This record gives sequence, C-alpha cells and structure tokens, in this order.
Amino acid sequence: MNLQPILNIIKTTPLVLVLSSISTTFDANAIVIRHDKPDAEYQQLAKGLTPYVAHLDSCVATVIDNYWLVTAAHCVNANEHYPVSITHLQNEYPVMHIIGHPDFAKSGDSDIALLQLAWPLIGAKYAPLYENKDEKGKQITLIGNGTTGNGLTGDSLRDGVFRGATNVISITDGHWMSFKFNEPAEGTEFEGVSGTGDSGGPAFIFQSGVPFLAGVSCCQEADVQGSYGATEHYSRISTHIEWLREQQRARRKVPVLDSDILYLLRSGRRGEALELIERGTNWHISKKVTEAILMHAFITHDLALLEAMFNASPTLINETINELPLMDYALKQGNGPFFSYLASAGADLTHRGFRGQHYLSRLMWQYFGDDVSALAQVLINAGADINAQDERGDSALHMAGYYGDLARVKYLIERGADINLKDHQGNTLLMDAQRREQQDIVEYLLSLNLQQK
Repeated sequence: MNLQPILNIIKTTPLVLVLSSISTTFDANAIVIRHDKPDAEYQQLAKGLTPYVAHLDSCVATVIDNYWLVTAAHCVNANEHYPVSITHLQNEYPVMHIIGHPDFAKSGDSDIALLQLAWPLIGAKYAPLYENKDEKGKQITLIGNGTTGNGLTGDSLRDGVFRGATNVISITDGHWMSFKFNEPAEGTEFEGVSGTGDSGGPAFIFQSGVPFLAGVSCCQEADVQGSYGATEHYSRISTHIEWLREQQRARRKVPVLDSDILYLLRSGRRGEALELIERGTNWHISKKVTEAILMHAFITHDLALLEAMFNASPTLINETINELPLMDYALKQGNGPFFSYLASAGADLTHRGFRGQHYLSRLMWQYFGDDVSALAQVLINAGADINAQDERGDSALHMAGYYGDLARVKYLIERGADINLKDHQGNTLLMDAQRREQQDIVEYLLSLNLQQK
C-alpha cells in the first residue's frame, strides 16, 4: 500500500488548510452515513462516546488520560505550538506539550501525535490503547461532528452534531490500517466513513463493552469526498504503542504552582483574585506564575482579568505563553476579543509566524470567526501593511484566496490590496484561483480587470 503521494500533500499543505472545511480528497474527517438509514440512528450510536473525544479547531483527539490525548500529526505543529487549546464537553483546556511522531516530519509516515494538557480534564472517559496487531477483519466504531452527508452525496453539510458509524478493517500494512465505504448490500448496519472536519479522530475496537483506541484518522482516497467506494487510512495504535507510552513516561508530571491568585481563580473566587492583582502585590515576579495567570485569563476568556493585569503591570503586554507572543496565542486560540484588545493596547504587530507571515496574512486563513473583517481592520488601523509578503511571496490576499473565502478577498481588495501582486513563483491571486477552480473568486477578479480597462 503506497500512501506516499497522499502523505506528501498532507506534509506540504499549510497546517490549518489541511484541517479546514475546504474539501480535498485527502481529508479524513467527520461522519458520512448510508443513504438508506435514518440519520437519527447514527446520532444515537454516538451517544456515550462524546466524553472520549476532544476538538482542536477542525480536528479531533481521543482522550487516553486525564492530561493526555492522541491525534494526527498533521493536525499539530510543535514549532508553532499549535494547537494552544482543545475543547472537551464544551470546556476549553490549555495545551502544554505537543509531541508529533518524528517519522511524520521525515517521511509522512506515522501520522500520529500526543497532546499533554496543562489542566486536567473534567468529566472525561479514557480509551485504553489497543495493543494487538490483529485489527484486520475487526469491526471499528468511528465518531465525529464535522461535515456529514451520505454515500450518494458525499459530505455536504456541517451541523456540528455528533454521529457514530461502523466499518470493518480490510487492510493492515505497517503503521497503517484501511477500510472502504461499502454500499448497503456489502456494508455494516451503520456503515460509514469520515467526512471533512475531524482528522485525528478515533477508530474504536470494543472489547467487553469498552472502546479501545485502535486507529487515528489520517486521510481518504475518493473521487468525491465521503462517497461510496472511498478508502480511508488510519494510523495504527498497535504499531506506535511503545512510542506513545515512552512520551507519556518522559513527561509524566504537570508542575503545581504555588500562587494565591491561581488558587483563588481555580476555586471560583475571581473577585478576591482581582483584588490581589489590583493591590499590586508581587504576583508577577515569577515568570511561571505570571504565565499561568495569563493562560487562565485566555482560556476562560476573561478579558476583565487580562485588563486588570495590564493595569497593574503594563509591561505584561510583552509577556509570552508557551513562548508565543500574546497576540499570537490569541490568534491560534481563535480569541477575537483578546486579539483586538492586544492590537489596540500596543502589542508588537511586527511578529512573524508560520512561513514568515505577519498577523494580517495569518488572520486570513488561520482564523475562522465571523469577526475576521473587524480584526483585520484593527490591524490596518494600527498600520499593518496590507501588501506585506512572507518568505514565499504570499500576501494577505494570496492567503485569503488560499482559504477560498470570497468575502475576505473582497474585503482586502476594497482596502487597497494589490490584485496584481505576484508571489515568488510569479503567481497572482487570479492565477492561483484559476488553478484551484475557485469560480466565484475568478469571476470577481475578472470583473475588476474589466472595470479597470
């Protein structure tokens, strides 16, 4: 089984676009069902499994311990400390360590990663790791809440509803296991595969009623994403189990910090914590304590707490969390109010992140909120260069096109983005859009060219 062409695409595609709702034949994500079965039955199958899974933007991870989750390596980026947080049962938790398998960076093989949390999960259920290498022929159970549909339509709708599905492993080969989306006559009772939006999700093998984690969603081969005949590929847990356990042993303990303010915040006594901060005590002398309090403010989305910290010690705007500037952390978290506040409060806007991109470019493809235009305007008002290019020559306009969002493209052009700007390969946005067959963007750009003549 040669997965190398697929893995090469996953390796070289910018991170968030691999995870986003842009459909390619290489995503392996939420749940697509049989066309002849009621959707409600697939939703019922998912009940009881949701405490085992967590979400990171448009990927999924499986809970294996109070502090540990397993996901796909292509869903994370340790160098960028992405993701900064996960969501479990609608509660957000900060990520402390990101450990991708080293073979993924080298060859695209072993698409598997571990996340260690800074805070313990509440209300979670833990999936034991499946150790046996006898997966072939066994029935698996999948769960996801990304894009759904059926075998005739492919994935076509994203409603955020959890669905389960079953399938049978037909191939095991090295670090991979694979299965097909069969038509009803040949499939399981709840036959299904992943759709777009939940890479990194689990394949469970049940033993005595317990769901063991046997695989991690990697990629799919299909003419139409999620259609009958699609073949899915998952990373096997059984062939990675020693690596997984070794990483856990090496980072077993999460440090407990001694801080009155942290104690009060974690005990729900926020008012008392604010009083201590406003009193100007020496709470910010320790870098670790300061970082932990900042993290609490971000993860709980407590902007008033952040403002109180800055009022007490204005230089905190230059602090970092997990070595990320605070604006970078807010962007990766998808925390629009914090991002806007920091930009307006004088945070350093010159920071460059992924591939040397400035904040405006990254906002165009790494941020999924509806307030993206408002945040972009904050940056522009603060002096951001709308035509600044990264190390590949891409501008914010190139990245908005790469994300595939016509509204973002229009917004930038209306504010002075250069539609004729070329990247280092000589490509304009129009050329990129034509290659990607983004018809709405192509038509809009051509209409602008006609108006200019």
